[in-house]
Amino acid sequence: MKQLYDINALARVLSVSPSDIFRIEISEVNRVLPGKIGDRYYCVIKSDRFICYYLKNGIINSQVSLLFKDFQEAKFFCKRGKLYFESNFKGYFFPFYAKRAAWKSKAGKSFINHLSKQVNIKNINDYKLATGKLFVFSYLNHLFG
Repeated sequence: MKQLYDINALARVLSVSPSDIFRIEISEVNRVLPGKIGDRYYCVIKSDRFICYYLKNGIINSQVSLLFKDFQEAKFFCKRGKLYFESNFKGYFFPFYAKRAAWKSKAGKSFINHLSKQVNIKNINDYKLATGKLFVFSYLNHLFG
C-alpha cells in the first residue's frame, strides 16, 4: 500500500476532498477509539456516521465507523486554549479535541450539524466562542481564567 504522508494523499485514497476530512486527537484513553493520548485520527463525515482512520507509518492502520445515533450525550469545553469534546457513545466515555481550524472546517461543521440532529450538544457556546471572530478573548479567558 502506498504511504500517505499528508491529508491530500489520504483524501485521494479515500476518494474525498481534503475539506471533507476532520482531524481529531485523543485527549484521554477510551474504549471508542483505540490509542494513546495525542494519537491523531482522520475522520470522514457522512450523514449518519463518521469514519475514523488511524495512520501508522503513513499507512491506514485501523478504521472505526461511529454512528451519530449511538451518542447519548455530548458537550464542549475549553481548557488550556483548546476546544475539547466529550461524549457518551454507547455507554462509553469518548473525549477528543481538535484544532480551531478543524472545528471551523467544512468537515468540522458537518460533524456538529449531523450530531446535533441526534443529541443536544451542551456548552455549544464554547464552540461558538472558540471558532468565532473573538476567539482570542475566549482563548485568553480559558488559558488564564
